[in-house]
Amino acid sequence: MLGCRAVLGLIRNEMIKQLPIMAEAVQCIRAEGLKTALVSNSFRLPNGERFLPLDQKHFDVIVEAYREGKCKPDPHIYKLCLERLDVRPQESIFLDNSSQNLKAAAQLGIKTVKVHDLEVAFKELETHLGFPLQGFVPYTRAVRPAMEIPQDCLQKYLEKVFGDQATGPLTLRQFGCGQSARTYFVKFGDRSLVLKKELPNSLLPPVPDAGREYRDPSLPALLPTQRRAVYAAMSEVLSKIHSTDLSAAELEDSGDHGNYIQQQVDTWTKCYRATETRVIPAMERLIEWLPLHFPGSQKMTVVHGDFRLDNLVFHPKRPDVLAVLGWKFSVLGDPMCDLADNCMAYFLPPEFSSMKGLAKYNLRHLGVPTAEEYCQKYCSHVGMELPENWNFYMALAFFRLAAMLQGRHKCSLSGLAESPK
Repeated sequence: MLGCRAVLGLIRNEMIKQLPIMAEAVQCIRAEGLKTALVSNSFRLPNGERFLPLDQKHFDVIVEAYREGKCKPDPHIYKLCLERLDVRPQESIFLDNSSQNLKAAAQLGIKTVKVHDLEVAFKELETHLGFPLQGFVPYTRAVRPAMEIPQDCLQKYLEKVFGDQATGPLTLRQFGCGQSARTYFVKFGDRSLVLKKELPNSLLPPVPDAGREYRDPSLPALLPTQRRAVYAAMSEVLSKIHSTDLSAAELEDSGDHGNYIQQQVDTWTKCYRATETRVIPAMERLIEWLPLHFPGSQKMTVVHGDFRLDNLVFHPKRPDVLAVLGWKFSVLGDPMCDLADNCMAYFLPPEFSSMKGLAKYNLRHLGVPTAEEYCQKYCSHVGMELPENWNFYMALAFFRLAAMLQGRHKCSLSGLAESPK
């Protein structure tokens, strides 16, 4: 018995050394939407201790043969595992270091990989799966084949930007499922970066995809105090953008500084007309009303142009904004337009598929500030009051959103949309 325990201990210690590699591979597999299972005769040592300190949440199914009254390589064990995974044998890959176990699984039609050397086995598994099993980052997956970018060009660019400050291999993974923009995680040396690639669209005017990647503004995974802190950080970073010293940033001579509001109304009216499919009375009233109510005076600052929660990168453990994404509409203009865009979520329902909102939530219960509180927080940062014609800015924000959605609708009728939504 002592000899058996010593052998088990040696095997266990050797496998524990490989656990980080194994865990990362499992996370990469699950990030692609694939299921995972763990099969063993028993996960307990004779003293009741777990054979391996595995995190069970990494697996959809765990099968202990002795609990089923079986023992590997009994084929019933593998059949049971397939049933619980709800997959067919030909859709499965089984890894093991035992030839008998692999033979029993293969007889059922399961593809097998022998684990004699873990690195070699994972290379073989990567070939079968078609994506790497290293470099896992939460909320990312392997870059989709149709969405690849030339890594050699990217590496040369980063080497030029950072010089000797960052060296080493480049790892690339992809966030979300954006359509008008694609967002990538880039690991370069000891630097972690986010790359957002905008896609050209020659079929329609330059209208963004209003339905892309929108993060739930109710922040369901957070506690009330955390939600309030996130909204406070968001208002603060917006105020910092609008407080940018244009002279110091050498932005005073960038672009046309004409009537920003009029340019916005003209641009989005043209976009709407170009994609119009029928007469919508409410849009006709807005197109007539907006030019009659332009603000008398406008402050000029950096305007992000698409400022919302899911264009912010937060620290994983603190409510600190690390980066702001989505700058393709940035310009010098009226900062109230950014604030109004940012406040639209307060007036949209949660089931609004293009941009989830907060309209039906109990904000006090969530810990999310009201629209008035949020605007007041922003105004305290920049040292000003909301303009008397604040409703004009909200009307313009929703007019802009409606024009975007009309573009998406025209695409869907033409069969050009990438998504049924």
